[in-house]
Amino acid sequence: LENLYSGQARALHIASSDKNKIKEIVDELTRNIQSKQPSLEMVKQAIKSLVYSKDSDSDKRKIQTIFGKIENSLHETEEFSVQSISLEHVKDQINGQSSWEKSIANLIPLDEKLNNEIGKNKSFEAKKVIYEKSSFKLVAEFLKQNSTNTWDESISENWLDYLSQQLYKATKVQ
Repeated sequence: LENLYSGQARALHIASSDKNKIKEIVDELTRNIQSKQPSLEMVKQAIKSLVYSKDSDSDKRKIQTIFGKIENSLHETEEFSVQSISLEHVKDQINGQSSWEKSIANLIPLDEKLNNEIGKNKSFEAKKVIYEKSSFKLVAEFLKQNSTNTWDESISENWLDYLSQQLYKATKVQ
């Protein structure tokens, strides 16, 4: 991409004030960037590999960035900007946690105050009452998708699919 950008920058400099030529260069750059975008399946596989737990937090900032990007894209205006995201494990962290319980498929974004209010060892049903206090549209969508009081690996796959689709849409070059 670096070579692509520098080549297009030189072409734009040479075109200077030729509006038609500038439009051609920008259109070509857009097409080139679009052709390099990952597929929806690639996005899903990439975010599926991200983990966060008390024992492994190297992906924490990436996951927070992903949730922030999706949340911002769900708002129709730019009046709302996510400043702080705490990561909530829908299924509590316990010793010997399975891989899906550490993955983004088992996480939602929450304000830190709400996350602290949840505490430990609450049922999914009890957690949902606190989730309802969140202002995040992403949390509202999570609640809408999960109206039952059951949360397990197979249900979390639906959440992963939704997150993948939203991230794909939020980062798609138009």
